[in-house]
Amino acid sequence: MDIPSNSPTDIRRQSHLPTPQELKDFIQDGGQEGTSPSVLERRSGTCHCFSLSPKANAYKNVLGVGLSFMLVTSSVLALASLQSSLNDEEGLGLATLAIGSASFLISGLFSSSVIKVFGTKYTIILGYVSSLVYVLTNYYPRWYTLVPGVVSYGLGHGPNLAAINVHVTIIAVKYAPVFKEKTDHLIAFFTGMATMFFRLAFIPGNLATTVILFSERSNSDMDIIDSSLGPVCNNTEFQSLEPGYVYILLSSFVAMAIVAIVIAFFLIDNPGTDFKYQSCRRFFGVYLKEPILSTFKMFLDWKIYLLLIMVIVTSFTTATVIGKLSKVYVSDCIGVHWVGLFSLTYGTCSGISAIVTGRLVKYIPQFLMVYGFSALMIGTVFLLLFMDIEPSYALAFVPIAIIGLCDGMWHTLPPTLVGILYPLKKEPAYSTIRMGLAGGRVLGFLLGLFFPASVSLWTEVVIITVAVLAYSILVFATQSKQQLLPCLYLSKKDSKTAEDHN
Repeated sequence: MDIPSNSPTDIRRQSHLPTPQELKDFIQDGGQEGTSPSVLERRSGTCHCFSLSPKANAYKNVLGVGLSFMLVTSSVLALASLQSSLNDEEGLGLATLAIGSASFLISGLFSSSVIKVFGTKYTIILGYVSSLVYVLTNYYPRWYTLVPGVVSYGLGHGPNLAAINVHVTIIAVKYAPVFKEKTDHLIAFFTGMATMFFRLAFIPGNLATTVILFSERSNSDMDIIDSSLGPVCNNTEFQSLEPGYVYILLSSFVAMAIVAIVIAFFLIDNPGTDFKYQSCRRFFGVYLKEPILSTFKMFLDWKIYLLLIMVIVTSFTTATVIGKLSKVYVSDCIGVHWVGLFSLTYGTCSGISAIVTGRLVKYIPQFLMVYGFSALMIGTVFLLLFMDIEPSYALAFVPIAIIGLCDGMWHTLPPTLVGILYPLKKEPAYSTIRMGLAGGRVLGFLLGLFFPASVSLWTEVVIITVAVLAYSILVFATQSKQQLLPCLYLSKKDSKTAEDHN
C-alpha cells in the first residue's frame, strides 16, 4: 500500500476531512438543543431544522444517498430491462443502451472535475436530472430522441456514481471515531448499505412494470400464469401491448425520478467544494486539467488495473441479465409481462447479498467469501450453458436468483478496496474504476446485440475467473494478516480485553 507523503493539513484538505477540533465540536454539540451550529454543520450546506446526533446524521446521509439512488436508478433499470423487447426493431433498444454506456465511459474522465466544482451533493442531483431526461425521451422512442437522452444519462451517470462513492467514504471516515469502528470496517459497512440500495433499485421500477403489464394482460382476458407453455420459445405478446399501459408505466418512472431529486436535496449534506471564482485560464487548469490528469495518472498504479477487472464482473453481469437474458429466457419464452419480476428477483437477491456480505467481512475472511460465491456463480452459468432453452418458470427465475446473490458480493468489493487503498485519491480512483464499470456494460450490451446468449455466458465465465485471480493478487500483496483475517485478530483482542477485565 502506498504511504502518503502529504502533510496532515494537505490530507484533511484532499479528503475533505474535518480537523480534530472541528470533529470534537461536532460530536459534543451534535445532540444538544440551543447550541450554535458546529463548523461541520455550517459547511454542510443543508437546512438544519432539528438536531441530530452524529450517528443519526451519518445514517441520514447514507440512507439519503441509498434511497434517492434506488428510486432514480430503478426507473432507468426497469426501462433497460424492457428495451430489448419493446424497442427491438433495428436493435434500437440494445444499441442505445450501448451508446449510453459508452458516454458513461467518457464521463469517467471528468467525474473528478465535476465533483471538485459542485461537491458530492449537487453532483448527485445533476446526475439524477440527467436520468429524468432519459426517461422522458422514452415517451417517443426514436433514434433521434433516445440517443440524445441516453447520452445525457451516460454523461451524468459517471460523476453521479463517483460522487456517491466519495460521499459514503467521506461519511465513514468522518464518523468512524463516533461509531468506535475501524475506518476500513465502517467503509465496508456503509458501502454495503449503499450497495444494498443500489441493488434494490431493481425493485420499485420492476414492481411497477410487473403490476401494470399484468393488469394489461388481465384486461385482455389472458391468464397471468400460462399453464400450457409450449415446447419452443416463440412468445410475441410484446408486439401487441396497449400503448396506454406503456405511458402509465413511463409516468410512474418519471415520478420516481422526481421523488429521488427531492430526497437527495433534503437528506444529503454537502461536505463542501474547492470551488473559487478565478480567471478562465486558472479555472481550466484547476478544475479541468488537473482532475483529468489525476484520473489518467491512476493508470500508473498497477493496483487500479486489478480493480478495473473486478468492476467489470458486476457491470457485465447486470448488462447481460437485463439486456440479453431477460429477452431470451423471459420475454421470448414465458411472456414480456414477467420481465419486471425477473429483474426484481435478480436485484433483490443481489441487494440482500450486498448488505450481508458487507457486514460479514468483519467476521469471515473476505477472500473466502470471494472464492465461495465465485465458484457458485460459475456453476450456475454452466447450468444455463448446458441446459436447453425452453419455456420454464424455474429456468427463468432460479438461476438468476443465485447469480444475483453472487453478484451482490462482487458489487461491494471495488468501492471498499478503493476506500482502503486510496484514502487521499478517492475522487480520481472512483472515476477510474467507473470507466471499467462502463466498459463492462458496453461489452455486455454489444454481445447481446450481435451474438447469441451462449457467447455472453461463456464471456461471463472468463471474466469471473480472471477477476478472482486479480482479487487474489491485489489483497494478498497489499493487505496485512490482520486485514485478511479480521475475525481471528478480533477474537484475540476480545479475549485479551476479558482477561484484563478479570
